[in-house]
Amino acid sequence: MNVGLSKIDGTYFTLTTLTTVGYGDITPVTERCRVIVSGQLILGIVFMVIILSLLIVRIADTTIRRRV
Repeated sequence: MNVGLSKIDGTYFTLTTLTTVGYGDITPVTERCRVIVSGQLILGIVFMVIILSLLIVRIADTTIRRRV
């Protein structure tokens, strides 16, 4: 990449890479859209963590009850 990026572009690029969403044909063009999409990526990660945490707690509780 020979072009300098703004902070928003850099953050968008980083979040897109970390969340493995990829770089498809439909991409946000303006900085405002990138901020919105970045927020969606972060919320997606948060929701996945919450769902996985609840699932793990439920499995752990079930396993502990079977041992008792």
